Amino acid sequence: AGVQWDQVALALQYTNADGEPNPSSAFNRHASLKVAVLGRPEDRRQPHVARIIEARAAQEELERRERERAEDARYPA
Repeated sequence: AGVQWDQVALALQYTNADGEPNPSSAFNRHASLKVAVLGRPEDRRQPHVARIIEARAAQEELERRERERAEDARYPA
């Protein structure tokens, strides 16, 4: 029971000029989002994916620094 990419394409309104679903566009979007979610900053295959990955990496760095600051405040040297 695989993914019905033609149905996904219709739901995302990825159609050709005749209004028929374009499953390859839906699959490509899925693939780029998978890289964005699971990838690392060095996975810069597409500009919009790179921006998502870099934003996530920046958020992770901010959270790491906040944890360190909280630990330093909790256990001063």
